[in-house]
Amino acid sequence: MSKSLNDGAIIFPGFKQGTWYYNSFVESNFFDKDLPLDQYPEDLLDKLLYRDGGKVVVPYKDGSFTTDYEGVIVKFRRLYIDRDLSQHSESTQAKLEMFTTLEPCDHCHGKRLNPQSLSSSINGVNIDEAVNMELSDLLTFIQSIHIEEVQPITDEISKRLTNLIDMNLDYLSLSRATTTLSGGESQRIKVVQYLNSSLNNVLYIFDEPSTGLHPRDVLNLNKMLKKLRDKGNTILVVEHDPDVIAVADHIIDVGPLAGNHGGQITFEGTYENILKSDTLTGQYLNRSLDFNMQPREAKDFFLCKLLIRLH
Repeated sequence: MSKSLNDGAIIFPGFKQGTWYYNSFVESNFFDKDLPLDQYPEDLLDKLLYRDGGKVVVPYKDGSFTTDYEGVIVKFRRLYIDRDLSQHSESTQAKLEMFTTLEPCDHCHGKRLNPQSLSSSINGVNIDEAVNMELSDLLTFIQSIHIEEVQPITDEISKRLTNLIDMNLDYLSLSRATTTLSGGESQRIKVVQYLNSSLNNVLYIFDEPSTGLHPRDVLNLNKMLKKLRDKGNTILVVEHDPDVIAVADHIIDVGPLAGNHGGQITFEGTYENILKSDTLTGQYLNRSLDFNMQPREAKDFFLCKLLIRLH
């Protein structure tokens, strides 16, 4: 607080001297740029940190433009705190860690709800307890609600939960952060999201949605893709899984090999016809390729030595 704006009182890298945001503060003509902040009157310091509103002219390159004034704290919150931290670059996250701390709220204890919301319950369950249930348990709870006025809402929630459970996502909860989902989980959730949409005549493109799925789950994925198609949409799937290829209405096989040796359309048609083709994919689907059932054993490939250390 002993430094002035011109002396570098604002030390956060994104707001430091020479940045556009720094100029928006010092060129506002609200403040004495050479006066140490600890000598600012209370109302002036409050304006520097918390004011939200008012027009300022900010120099930019060879000219200037007018923008809305935001105090340092107001701007910092909007740009960094009120956004998902994972949206920031790693370098920005590292900078934020120097100026912020992350800890549960003393009032809600990390539940992100006020006391009034937490005090309301249905059948003894409040909203925080509901969103932390596994989806299978949440479906049971929703189906236990028999209130005529909200029946259309509970029916819609039940339908969406059922679709998620059919994709073998019953172990998830609504409180699960999206950043912690695997690629396969995210893909399946997207399929369900689109399935619940009222849109049709839409082209959907999925890139290997079967990645990481158990064969049983691939069958459920196929059912969802068919439902999405039957709503009047076009589904384009980039896929290598034979079970997904088998349910396609039309197949385009790109090859013949990978990288520089690929990129050509080697087959186009139905699943029945690709089985009759001589492409590598057709041969693989027919299991007509020869596989070495007795692979070589690794000998002298690498040598491990046991190092014994004594104190």
